[in-house]
Amino acid sequence: MESPLLKTGEAARYLNVSRGLLYLWRYKGVGPNWIKISSDIKRRACVRYRLEDLEQWLAGNIQQPESAP
Repeated sequence: MESPLLKTGEAARYLNVSRGLLYLWRYKGVGPNWIKISSDIKRRACVRYRLEDLEQWLAGNIQQPESAP
């Protein structure tokens, strides 16, 4: 089964971050993978996030506490 495509607001809610932060991550080239649907340069891009990409990104960012010396 294909992973559902989420709009930016839906992805932001899933990650519990703001839409602006997702935009900033896209601009800086960090954060979860995203899909650009629109190929027309004059039009605003239609951006979507696959749920599986969000889950993989979260799993890859799990931090372990440092051990005390």
